[in-house]
Order: sequence, then structure tokens, then C-alpha cells
Amino acid sequence: MGLSVLFASLICPLALFASLPILFVIWSFVRGRNRTRRQRLPPGPKPLPIVGNIFDLMHMENQWTCFKDLCTRYGDLVYFNILGQDVVIIGNHRLVNELLEKRSANTSDRPHSYVLPLTMRYGQWWRNHRRAFWQILHPKVVQGYREIQQGYTRRFLHKLIETPNHMKEHSRYVFGAAMLKILYNIHAKDGGDEALARIDKAVTCTADTLTGGHPIQFLPWLRHVPVHGIYRTKAAPFHAHYPSCSQGSRTTHT
Repeated sequence: MGLSVLFASLICPLALFASLPILFVIWSFVRGRNRTRRQRLPPGPKPLPIVGNIFDLMHMENQWTCFKDLCTRYGDLVYFNILGQDVVIIGNHRLVNELLEKRSANTSDRPHSYVLPLTMRYGQWWRNHRRAFWQILHPKVVQGYREIQQGYTRRFLHKLIETPNHMKEHSRYVFGAAMLKILYNIHAKDGGDEALARIDKAVTCTADTLTGGHPIQFLPWLRHVPVHGIYRTKAAPFHAHYPSCSQGSRTTHT
């Protein structure tokens, strides 16, 4: 009995000691790989292990002011990491045009959203939509919408003169009405238009669903955990309202 107890008390330290070289090799490999990868990335705040730069961004009030401060500190191209997710900030219009327009073949892909799939991944399906989008919104065609835009701009100015305290409501109406006219040839009524109300509700549901951050976006494996139901509950209003919004925009004014 004594020998078995002694053997059991020795086996754990010996196993731990024997595994130290393996752990050191793994640590050296990961550290070297991260260092090599880090050298190819833009400058930015130094990330912590596992959590990355989450503590650097946790207390920010507005994203744009935080990103502007980072660009002021590190340059027009800034990199940071949040729970393993890479994020690059482009703080210069020239770089935006250079990277996202001239090199669009390399930068057109979008990250997949596990909360709301609002954007497409780059591929044939995206290219088909891009081709259809270009046919109705390329620069020469857009000139034909100028009269509509000018008409709604004049309407916005009249509304602003009459009730300047309702600028937010006037802006939402004018932009929404102009888009309905251009996209669906629908003339939105002043005040209480059903199609605009549906669109406004969809935008509100989207904002409520996406704001506040979701751990699932940074830790995708959480979608297999039952707690994911909390975030599904939060996203339910969007999924319930969006089809009616899309259908209602086509049928309300027919």
C-alpha cells in the first residue's frame, strides 16, 4: 500500500517534468509565429494573450473618436485584435481608395456575422449582386436621379424652415422617401407613411440587435452553447420584422 501511494505521489511531478520540453517547444513555436505575423501587420496597441486589445477599447464611448485617437497615435493604418479577431482601421481617404477600390479583388470579402448576416462573403453570388447593383447605380445612371434628389432636398428645407426643432424627423423622412422613390417608384406621404414606418422599424431592430457587442461574434463556438438563446431572443424582432418590411415596401402603395 505504501509503495503504491509513493508511486502515485511521484508519477504526477515526473509527468509534468517530462512534458516541460514539449510545452516549451509549443510555446516557442507559437511565440515565433506570432512575432513573424506581427511584423507583417500595421502598427497598433500591443495585444494581451487571448483577449487581445479588448481592454484598450472597453471604455470607449464612441468608436469614431477612439479610432481617430488610435490613428493619431499610430498612423493612418492601425491594427488591433479582439479575442482573436483581427481589425484594421483605415484613417485616410487616400488609403481607403487605394486599398478598397484599386485593390478590391483582395479586400472585397466581408467577415461573417453570426448575429445578423447583413453582408455577403466575396464570391460568385456577391459578384452577381454587384453586377446588378452597378447597372442601376453607376455614375451615368445616378445623374438621372438628380431631379428626385433636388425635389426632396427642397421639401426638406421647407420642412426645416417651418419646424426647425424637428430636424431629425425631417431628415429621416426625406432620406427614406427619396430612396423609396428611386428604388420602388413609391411616393411616400408626409407623416405616417406605412412603408417608411416599416423601414424605420427594421432599422431600429437592426440597431438594437447589433449594438452592445456579442461574444458570439468573437467566439463563434458559443453558438453551440445553450446560452446562445439569449442572443437569438434579442435578434428575434429583426428576423420577425424584416420579411414584412421587404414585402410591405412592394405592396403598400400598389
